[in-house]
Amino acid sequence: MTSSAHPTTSDPVPTVVKQQLWKAVVILFIVFMLGLVCGVGGSAWMARRSIRQQMTQTTIADRAPVDAFMERIGTRLSRELELDAGQTEAVNKELSQTAIQLKQVRLKGVTETRLIALDTLRRIQQHVPEERRKELRQRAIARLAPWGLLNEADQQE
Repeated sequence: MTSSAHPTTSDPVPTVVKQQLWKAVVILFIVFMLGLVCGVGGSAWMARRSIRQQMTQTTIADRAPVDAFMERIGTRLSRELELDAGQTEAVNKELSQTAIQLKQVRLKGVTETRLIALDTLRRIQQHVPEERRKELRQRAIARLAPWGLLNEADQQE
């Protein structure tokens, strides 16, 4: 038998294979972590963007999600209770009124949240030196303006 048939401990091939294996494992780990970071970061960004859009939209939309929800309820009630056209129309009218009320509650919540933010800012300003109040107000507006809670018009208040 020749020595080439049986590798010896001084043979460099196993060391090269081990190095390549570690490189592959490290690369796979890096790719996994990048995917994880992108997935979590992207999801958080999308959720924050959606919430911000909902909070800054202060008008009653013609076709809000609550309208579609009430429409589905009306269709389902009509089908399950076997209502005639007149009864279905009356039920849909009542559900439409409920949708309007729910939209108004949402607007009221945004308005009240804005008032709470303004009041909180005023109370905090009482404890801040006069020369730092303008900076505090600017920082508060920069942080809360994207959420529709404070704006540049509040700078003068």
